[in-house]
Amino acid sequence: EYTLFYGVDGEITKHSDSFSANLRVKARLIDNTLAQVITNKTTDSAGDGRTAEQALEKAGRASGKAVVEPIITILQRHWMDMQQNGSPYIVVLDGVDNPEEIAKFTDWFEKYPRVNTAREVESGGGKTTFEATYRGKRDELDRDVLRTATMLNWKLKKIRAEGGRTTWKKQ
Repeated sequence: EYTLFYGVDGEITKHSDSFSANLRVKARLIDNTLAQVITNKTTDSAGDGRTAEQALEKAGRASGKAVVEPIITILQRHWMDMQQNGSPYIVVLDGVDNPEEIAKFTDWFEKYPRVNTAREVESGGGKTTFEATYRGKRDELDRDVLRTATMLNWKLKKIRAEGGRTTWKKQ
């Protein structure tokens, strides 16, 4: 799921027998699942016409096209990359900070076919945070986390899940 935020600013100039409009459109595409900016795009476009409305319409159409086409291209490329290589997810394990346990979890977890990469990004204070690139949905990732825990004779309880982040508590 994605959100496109945009803003439009501009000015209209009256000439003797026509109008001109200059518009600036700023757009930002957000991946809602990962809470990540995919791309930013800013364009400046001009249009003229017999009326202010005609000038604004021409400038608006030009700006819209200049913003949307590159964003669609980037979105398609981003989506294809996620399909081929996986999406980044964060897995937090509360109650796991022993280096040997962390290494064993990572080794077992990376054996699942949908796990492209898994790496420890933070540990301490009784918690370890992993970043996993996973070719699947978060609920599928959760099942592989639980399977890995079972292989290590751990019991995990899901504490929180939101977007691309899941927090587990080792029992």
